[in-house]
Order: sequence, then C-alpha cells, then structure tokens
Amino acid sequence: MSAPIKAPMAPLLHLNGSSAEHLAHANEEAANALFLALDGLAAAAPNARDYYPKGEEAYPAALAEHRARVQKVFEAYTEICAICSAVTDQINARNAQKSKP
Repeated sequence: MSAPIKAPMAPLLHLNGSSAEHLAHANEEAANALFLALDGLAAAAPNARDYYPKGEEAYPAALAEHRARVQKVFEAYTEICAICSAVTDQINARNAQKSKP
C-alpha cells in the first residue's frame, strides 16, 4: 500500500503574481492532459496473451510495472486537481469579498 498523498503547495493569488485566470486555466489544462494520459494507459494495459510465451512470471511482472506507472500519473493528476480546487476556492472567496456591500 502506498503512503497517503500529501497536499501539494498551492499558489496564492495576489497582485504581483500570475493572474487567477492563468493559474486556473493552466492547472485545468494540466489536469485534463493527465486524465487523457490515464485513459491512454488504460488502453495500453498489458494483456496476458502477449506475455505467456515469456513464461508464467512475465505477465504478473508487466502488470505490476503498468500499475506502478498508472499510480504515478494518478498521483500527479490528484495533486493538480487539488491545486485547481485551491485556486478556484481563492477565486470564489475573492469574488464573494467583492460582492459584499
């Protein structure tokens, strides 16, 4: 079992930093790309028929390697989604503050 994923360091919206729109868009694009990568990895999952000529240990080894790759991409996806949420929360808080009388 892998260790729990630590919350990533999220950017702080401020006047001298990147725009909120840029941070939201860039991180959403990264999350979308990682989601597509996960979809591609699912399509590239090993098939036992491609490994049995190599011996009975080949397919379980290939499957373990594949699962490790998927886990790495999933962890990156999860972190980027957390950053997206943090940025969105800050944008919503900023907008709520602006709408107060």
